[in-house]
Amino acid sequence: QLSSEIIANADRLNRVVSNLLDMSRLSSGKLVLNRDWHDLSDLVSVTIDSQRSALANHAVSVRLADFLPLVRIDFQLLQQSLANVLVNAANYTPPNTSIEVGARIIDRVIELSVSDHGPGFSPESIPHLFEMFYRVSGSKPGGAGIGLAIAKGIVELHGGTIQAENMATGGARFTIKLPVEPQPKGPQSGSET
Repeated sequence: QLSSEIIANADRLNRVVSNLLDMSRLSSGKLVLNRDWHDLSDLVSVTIDSQRSALANHAVSVRLADFLPLVRIDFQLLQQSLANVLVNAANYTPPNTSIEVGARIIDRVIELSVSDHGPGFSPESIPHLFEMFYRVSGSKPGGAGIGLAIAKGIVELHGGTIQAENMATGGARFTIKLPVEPQPKGPQSGSET
């Protein structure tokens, strides 16, 4: 049990340090995107796998629409953004509740969502969720209040938006919206590979 706690605390510390470094680069304008074409399902699966310890007390289900287009992203940075949202959901929902990750395309925009079955947000907290160092009342100790601010900064660097809302059925949903770009052309038939 002690070793499990040490590993969990080391993971948390690593997350905080990574977030602080990313926030510093975002604030200074020195964060440069290294974009390439990626499959959204790869991003989701790698991110969930990288946060296995933070999500250990939750069942995570994935529902991605068929035939999603490729996205031109900085894989590592957008993974960090999605990880921060997932960890936030895990931290603010009761153990043994489920977290759903979904993706669909609407009007040439990809919507990547993370939904939970927690208490949701107070209406007055929603406009402040993405502010630096903002923490909702009753937050667990240990957080710095920068994870969602970093998620927002990274998504906006990609030309997208992120929003939070309470769901009518209970719980909260974060939605990352990314523009669909013209898709890369595959190899031409008869061309050399």
